[in-house]
Amino acid sequence: MTPPGLKTGPKPRFNEQDAINAALSIGLETFTLAQVAKKLGVGTSSLYRVISSRDDLVADCLKYIAKESLLEDSDCMWDQLFLKQVDLLWELFERYPGLDHALITMPTATRYFQEFFEKFTGQLRRAGFPGDKKRMEFAIDFIFDTVVSTHYQIVAVRRHYKEIEVEEERAFFLPEPSWIERGWMDKKIHFILDGLGKGLDLTNS
Repeated sequence: MTPPGLKTGPKPRFNEQDAINAALSIGLETFTLAQVAKKLGVGTSSLYRVISSRDDLVADCLKYIAKESLLEDSDCMWDQLFLKQVDLLWELFERYPGLDHALITMPTATRYFQEFFEKFTGQLRRAGFPGDKKRMEFAIDFIFDTVVSTHYQIVAVRRHYKEIEVEEERAFFLPEPSWIERGWMDKKIHFILDGLGKGLDLTNS
């Protein structure tokens, strides 16, 4: 008799990383276990040998991406470090469709990025960030939220950009190529960094 909880049957022809790669190639927001199984060339039931549910696979994907979010150590100043991290995050959002949606809709997503936060705050500290852990968390939250929300909105615009009709040339927020690239994100990030450097957040704390 097989002990409870012990998986039986032949060993799968794929591993957990294969399932992660398949899910990410389909898209974090949209993949189904049936799609992942089809991509791996196995039956859906076979997936349960390496994962327990779709949520479990999403969590594994986030853990994998979190490792790719780590910056190499450098000797740049803290504001330049933020700019490098912003570029890397944007690259990851472009590489993994649905990542922005997952970070917005999963309240527990940050638990999978603890190693990243630990390393990044250490890098900021060594780069001369003007503040303690609490202020770092505020800066990271403010800047990363800006990146995530901007990418999420731009993905939506990309789907319908060609359908947007301009009825009045003098109207506000007219469609332009930047709407499907990075929009005003870089300007916003520099604005935030400038404010942090001048201590504007400290005046209302």
